[in-house]
Amino acid sequence: MKEAAIWLNLHNALPKLDSPEFNIDAGLEKWQKPPPSFLKCNVGSSWDGATLTCGGEWLVRDEQGNVLLHSRRSFSQIESSLQAKLVALQWAAAAMCDLKLKKVIIESSVLEIKNSMDHPQLSLENYTNCSYALSTIHSIMGGSLSFVPISCNNSATTIADSVTRDQRHHSYVAWKGTRWLSSQIRQEASA
Repeated sequence: MKEAAIWLNLHNALPKLDSPEFNIDAGLEKWQKPPPSFLKCNVGSSWDGATLTCGGEWLVRDEQGNVLLHSRRSFSQIESSLQAKLVALQWAAAAMCDLKLKKVIIESSVLEIKNSMDHPQLSLENYTNCSYALSTIHSIMGGSLSFVPISCNNSATTIADSVTRDQRHHSYVAWKGTRWLSSQIRQEASA
């Protein structure tokens, strides 16, 4: 695969991906509310290499930190942790489009995704996922992608972990947040 990446790169055979401007908020220590009139979509993922399954989760909050919607989903035949993270991001961005949400800041705590988007030719097996995720984020009016430390994405990651850890493979979209995580979500929003 590396030889193919080198050949394609040397011959300029890969179309360039239009990368959105990424925000990297490495200095943050906890979840932050979005600016007025914006929504924030935190995306989490988990991967089980033994079963090649992935759990994805997104959680949309308003400027007060109130959860408006959240979703959890299981994916199969996911061959790497990076692919799991990209598939979860791609799925979350598509959901924001499907729900016709605008002015959405999508947050991920995975810098590997940024590296794949900055240099897709080095990760050909994930090129399609990168391309689709970026084009979907571009199609959200006022949409942006931000990378934050894992401590700013705890709720989304906790829900995603429940898919692979507890084998919760049913998918859903729900209004508001989960009851079993409501105290953590409230605590994050009040900080």
